[in-house]
Amino acid sequence: MLSAATAYSELAQTHAEVVERVVALMKSHPQAALFDMEVASPVPEAERTQALFMYMATWADDIRGVREYDHPKWHYVNIPYVPSENADQSNGTPPDPENILSALSINVAIVRDPLSSDAEKAIALCWLFHLVGDLHQPLHVISMMTPELPDGDRGGNLIFVRPSPDTPPMRLHAFWDNAPTHIDKPSAVSRLATRLTICTVPRASTGLGY
Repeated sequence: MLSAATAYSELAQTHAEVVERVVALMKSHPQAALFDMEVASPVPEAERTQALFMYMATWADDIRGVREYDHPKWHYVNIPYVPSENADQSNGTPPDPENILSALSINVAIVRDPLSSDAEKAIALCWLFHLVGDLHQPLHVISMMTPELPDGDRGGNLIFVRPSPDTPPMRLHAFWDNAPTHIDKPSAVSRLATRLTICTVPRASTGLGY
């Protein structure tokens, strides 16, 4: 949701026509009615549109187990990491060819293909919004190999940490998931996205009008 909120803010300022195109495409999404229910609220249109972007980004998690849309292997890539200066990083198991990187290519191709239907493009956009968020979570792209975990730590899901001395242990993967925020209300996420955007260093001009 946070990455989608940030993307919306930047697009609304620099490429409003892209925002309009995304909204138009989402009307053809097979589950468009569900998105309408999520964003139905007496708030300004711009806020509803940003909320739509956020729910698009979570859709790939919401439909887990729905055979028609779910792709469990698209959420991550297990690039092997052996934590030793002298270790041979090539000893790990090669990543499954079906992974988050191949999923990016697949969905970008769908969006760019003039023969793709609007419904197909809407689904692909939801996946792209989600995958970009997943890629910003370090444990979605690596698997640590150790003598105790020769097959990897499943992206930190087999490692437990305590965020503080008085809290119960939690999976390292979940700790990273909740690092920016554990709140899923669009208004709160929007405020956080604004604060984070303000704190970033302005990008240099590309000379391409972006």
